[in-house]
Amino acid sequence: MRTTLLFGETLRAAPAEADSVSYQLLLRAGYLRLLGTGSFSLLPPGRRSLQKIQNIIAEELEALGGQEASLPLLLPAELCPGGNARGEELLRLRDRRGRELLLPGSREEAAARLAASVLRSYRQLPQLIFQFNPAFCDEERPRGGLLLAREFLLAEAFSFDGDENSFRKQYALLGEAFARVAARLELPLKAAEGESEDLERRPAHALVYVTPAGDRVIAVCSHCGYAALRESARFRKEAPDSGSPKPLEKVATPGAASIEELSKFLGIDKPQTAKAVFYRAEFGGDEPAKLVLALVRGDMEANEARIRYLTGAAALRPAEGEEIAAADCAPGFASPIGIRRGNILVIADDLAANSANLVAGANEAGYHFLNSNCGRDYQPDMVGDIALVYDNAPCGRCGRPLALQNAVEVAGMQASGAGAAFKAEYLDEQGKSRAVVMGFYKIDLGRCLACLAEAHHDDYGLRLPISAAPYQATLLLLKGEPQTAETAERLYRELRRAGVEVLFDDRDASPGVKFNDADLRGIPFRITVSDRSLQGGGVEFKRRDQKEKMIIAVEALVAKVREEIRALAG
Repeated sequence: MRTTLLFGETLRAAPAEADSVSYQLLLRAGYLRLLGTGSFSLLPPGRRSLQKIQNIIAEELEALGGQEASLPLLLPAELCPGGNARGEELLRLRDRRGRELLLPGSREEAAARLAASVLRSYRQLPQLIFQFNPAFCDEERPRGGLLLAREFLLAEAFSFDGDENSFRKQYALLGEAFARVAARLELPLKAAEGESEDLERRPAHALVYVTPAGDRVIAVCSHCGYAALRESARFRKEAPDSGSPKPLEKVATPGAASIEELSKFLGIDKPQTAKAVFYRAEFGGDEPAKLVLALVRGDMEANEARIRYLTGAAALRPAEGEEIAAADCAPGFASPIGIRRGNILVIADDLAANSANLVAGANEAGYHFLNSNCGRDYQPDMVGDIALVYDNAPCGRCGRPLALQNAVEVAGMQASGAGAAFKAEYLDEQGKSRAVVMGFYKIDLGRCLACLAEAHHDDYGLRLPISAAPYQATLLLLKGEPQTAETAERLYRELRRAGVEVLFDDRDASPGVKFNDADLRGIPFRITVSDRSLQGGGVEFKRRDQKEKMIIAVEALVAKVREEIRALAG
């Protein structure tokens, strides 16, 4: 490709809205342009990089026996009446006949319906299909360029197995394949445990890139290597010895509507208080919505993901003040003590339930109870681990401090409940009907590219690995004698014939502009043809990730480039 024909150009500076390193670099290098909030157009260099990432993923999945399929972009609304398999609400629209359609973030439900219509016998299992398809996620606050875009290219794989052992074996193989993808891309991803969403508590993992620009948080133990998404992380809890239960006592606490204000007013520590957090839970179907009162110790936060799982809610959101007041609970002064339980589900964290004599709300503005005790003063509908891990919390495995780190979730893998929902079944060797065990695996290709930019750059621009760079080499022609231009043209033809992906900068521009653009684009090898280099015995050759330059004889250049490409490609 000649730069004079290339669609798009580099930018000297990034626009003000570019709020992450990768966003700035990809904009300046001419890989993408902003179309609207959270929506991006990929320019040819960006699309070439994405295609290389896609090819690597396809190769690794095909090596496992995976077969590429193609599932519809829009799904009939009846496939997901209450959102998708994880209860997430989807973008809805209607066709000209008034039929409701969904634009999902994944095709999990479509794959389950397909499996239910195709799989009949144990002889057909196990199976693995995959696809690449545009996906949409209605992010509330898209930011960071491709790190948190609303529309993205998603690689999705779906495994179908006849039993639990087969599923776990295929799950492990997919995990190894994803690790090989990351290694080939030279993308340092960390595997973090996720929250399993099925009753069998099957495994779930996320592959994340640790960066301050990330929208997810993981908990990491540097001692034993444990890592988990924050909402999935397990940590040790020890209830302090507060003695035997004391009599419940109502006291005035004017203006103490927060744990901070309450602890200061009473002169106590936050762990001596109980915090009530309210949610509105939707359960789908004909089951009415309920108010959920989640009780955690005052020094902790409620884990919304865990609450949703334990309550079985299809969707969960923070309750409005009016909804709390309508249940005769006083926002800021609420607790489970003495409330009307008709349409309220009370769930207590195990640590709060096992802690004696906590200060809790009296469900009256300006008042709290001293010495509240679970079991005596209130009876929760369920007790579970619903506290969110905090920085320096004791690791659930070894007890050492956990560190919270921001990260980008690039890939995910988990068991899928969609197979059971759509009754994907098969006949076993005895002719008995059994449920297909389904797994769902995904990689966000746009986030792959953005994280590569975050990981591989310097002060001058991108330094992409050869596996993901849009071109393997860039050939620069510096203005000079006619024979210099003739040499550059001849080398361009020879490199292309040799199968080298080369970008030929044949513009009428200054050397400084050409060198700067070559650095910005992050192409692994730079070849410069100039009067000076030819007088010195050949052409200048330089790797993007090294400072050293060398003069290579014109006749030896193609062989040298191919040798260097093989060395970088491993």
